[in-house]
Amino acid sequence: HNVFVERQAPSNMVLPFTEQPKGQGNAFISPLRDVNFGRIYRIVYKDAKPYAPVKLSKDDVPGLVTALKNDNMFWRMTAQRLLVETKDQSVIPALIEIINNPKVDEVGLNSPAVHALWTFKGMGAVNSSNAAVMQTVLKAMSHPAAGVRKTAIEVLPLDGQAAKLILDAGMLKDPNMNVRLKALLALGALPPSVEIGKLIYTASTDPVNAKDEWITKALLAAAITHQDGFMGLYVKDSASTGASQEPGLVQRIASSVSQEIYPLQRRGGSSFPPDVTSKEITVKATISKQDTVQLQGLIMAQGGKDGGYGLYIQNGKLNMVVKQGNKTYKATSTKPLPETFDMVARYTKNGLITLEVDGKQVGKAKAPPLFSSPLSQGLRSGVDLTNENKMGDYEGGFPFTGGLQKGSLELKRISTMKSKTL
Repeated sequence: HNVFVERQAPSNMVLPFTEQPKGQGNAFISPLRDVNFGRIYRIVYKDAKPYAPVKLSKDDVPGLVTALKNDNMFWRMTAQRLLVETKDQSVIPALIEIINNPKVDEVGLNSPAVHALWTFKGMGAVNSSNAAVMQTVLKAMSHPAAGVRKTAIEVLPLDGQAAKLILDAGMLKDPNMNVRLKALLALGALPPSVEIGKLIYTASTDPVNAKDEWITKALLAAAITHQDGFMGLYVKDSASTGASQEPGLVQRIASSVSQEIYPLQRRGGSSFPPDVTSKEITVKATISKQDTVQLQGLIMAQGGKDGGYGLYIQNGKLNMVVKQGNKTYKATSTKPLPETFDMVARYTKNGLITLEVDGKQVGKAKAPPLFSSPLSQGLRSGVDLTNENKMGDYEGGFPFTGGLQKGSLELKRISTMKSKTL
C-alpha cells in the first residue's frame, strides 16, 4: 500500500507517485487500496509438481521421523512437537541416525539434525543415564553444520562436565561466532569456577572476539559469574606486562567486573538481583520533595530478614540498614534533610556504614564485614516488601513519596583470593 523506497523495490511502476497522505493509524492513503473487500492471493508456479498434503499423527512414529527431514519447516516443527508429546523412546535410534548424518545443504545447514537434537531435549533424553544420546550430542558438537554445533550446546545439560565438554570440542574458538556466543552463554550459566574464569579471560584476549558486539557482552556476563578466575589471571598478567599494556577488551571487562553499576528507578525491581558477595556497596541518588507531601519511604533495598541492606527516609531522617546474623545495624542522619539534595550511602569492607548529604557526612554506624553469600530476596526500589523481609520498622511497603533522579547501585569487588594464587 505504500510508496516504494528507492533501492528497496524493483520498480515504482505499481505506485508511480511519491507523495501519499496518511490517514488513521498513520497508514498511507492510496487509490489502489481496496476498502470494500478483503482478498487473499495465492501465487502458484504453473509447472509445479502435484502437491500431496502431509498428514502427521502421533500413531505414526516412523512418519514423524520422516517428516523431520521435510524441506518445509512447518512440517519439521510439527513432527518435532508430536514426537516430544509421545515421548516414545523407541525413536531414539532413528534420531541418532539423523544427527550423525554429516551432510549439509547448499547454504551449510542440516536442519533435520537440529530438530532431532531439540526432540531429544524435549523428550528429556539428554542426560547421563542415556549414554547413546549423550554420545550423539557430543559428536554433534563437531558437526560440519554450525547450526547443529550451536544446538548441541543448547541441549547440553549444564552440569559439572559441561565446561570440559565445551572446551574439549574447541567451541570457544569455533569459526562461527554464533557457536562461540552459545558456548560463552553456557559457561556463564554455570556455578562460579576459577578454572572457567581463566577460560573466559583467555577468550577475552582473542582479537576476533573483541570485534563482535554480542560476544563481548557474553564475555562480560561470564566474567562477572566467574570473576575470581578471571581477575586472578588478569592481575597476574597485568603484573608481568606492566603499564605498557594497552587498554582493550580485557581491561574494559576487568574494570566492569571490579565495579558493577546498576540504575535505580523510582519504582522498580529485579528478579535476578546482583550478587553482593564480598563487594562494597554504594547507593547514589538525587532526592527531592514533591509539593507538600511529606518526604518519606523506601529508596531501595535488597535481601531480607536473614541478610540484606536498604535505604529509606523516615521521620525526616535518612537511614541505611544492614542485616547480618539476625541483627540490624543502622546509620541515621543527624541533621534535617533539604527539600532537594544529593545523597551517597556506603557499606565498605571494614563494615562501616556512612551517609552523605550534599557532600557532607551526616551519619555513620558499624556493622560486620561485607556479605559472604548472595542475598535471598530481590532488588527493589520505591516500595518495600510487605512481609518480614522488609528492611525497616514501618507499616506495609512504605512507598517512596519523593522524586528520585540519577539513582544508582554500585558494587565494588573486594578480592578474596590469596596472593599466592595470583
